[in-house]
Amino acid sequence: MLPEWISNVHLLVAHAPLVLLVAAVLVDLLSLSWKRWDGGLHAATGLWVLAGLMAVVAYVTGTSAVETVAVPDGTIATTLAEHQTWSWYTMLYTGIYALLRLGITLVADVLSQTIVHTVVVLIGACGLWPMGQAAGNGLQMVHRHGVSVAMVEKQRATTDTTAQAGAVPDSALGLTMRNTGWTWIPSSPGGWKDRVEWLRGDPTQVRAYLFEPEGTGQRGLALRLQDTRIFVTIPREFGDVEVGVDLNLEEFDGTARIAHHVRGQNYYDFLGIDDDRLLLGRLEGQQLRTYDTRTYAVDGWRRIRIVGSGTTRRAFIEDRMVVDGDGTVAGDGAVGLYLNGTGTVRLREMSATAVSDDGGTS
Repeated sequence: MLPEWISNVHLLVAHAPLVLLVAAVLVDLLSLSWKRWDGGLHAATGLWVLAGLMAVVAYVTGTSAVETVAVPDGTIATTLAEHQTWSWYTMLYTGIYALLRLGITLVADVLSQTIVHTVVVLIGACGLWPMGQAAGNGLQMVHRHGVSVAMVEKQRATTDTTAQAGAVPDSALGLTMRNTGWTWIPSSPGGWKDRVEWLRGDPTQVRAYLFEPEGTGQRGLALRLQDTRIFVTIPREFGDVEVGVDLNLEEFDGTARIAHHVRGQNYYDFLGIDDDRLLLGRLEGQQLRTYDTRTYAVDGWRRIRIVGSGTTRRAFIEDRMVVDGDGTVAGDGAVGLYLNGTGTVRLREMSATAVSDDGGTS
């Protein structure tokens, strides 16, 4: 774990990669045009190595800081996601180039050739593009939206106060437990990670922040994944159950499953959403049983409802039943969310309610 003051460190080091990268390109151009400067190549290489190291530090500290902030606005959330993406590309490009440049510099005769030197300099200069995109989004967050140390410190203060009192209470997470079930309206960017049961993946594999969708006053939880698979459940078992989810998958490339009667990571019933394909099914070990499939556009915010009662399974989008099927009765299990892919999943609300024999909520 990074220390408490790491978010402040990010604000101190965030500009270092930009300054070092620009300086490295300028020194490269100067050494290319002024051949009598014998130390120019080594000076530029040193700056490239420093730029690569600082890009890694800036990305790591920035990721830690983001996970402690409740982002208050949909526009900020989008800008923040873009900033993180471009920061990742900058770290990757600068880091790899710095290592290659260090290796090339050791072969002095190669860079002494003007054509080779020119090509190497131009390749390095291309790193200014992702760096410029990351810096532009960062400046928007700080100067236009006011995301700053104050927001980070305010969130940390709230977290520290709760931690002193022990485990984070359900009410602080937006989780309401009832005799008949539970309702989760996320109100914490990261506290929920300790409340759910992780059947696949772990808390470090998903970045989470709060946002407010434009045009509404209800906050939601954004889950950002990078070629990752996670599976989480609220640890409470149900027999017959109705599951409701307010979900937005527009910025997610992969498979989402709303799971119920979860008995293990490979034993559960679910509604799967993959692009515009819906699949109602059950996973039993390595065997996938399909009850019903349909092509259906699930774009924007959608209210999804699933009823698993006895041998019957039905899934609704808004008030329209889209898939249904019959099978054997499932054993009691939990309710959860399975995600496998890359991008951002937005969640406003999720609930699970026990239903009676006649299909109504009890």
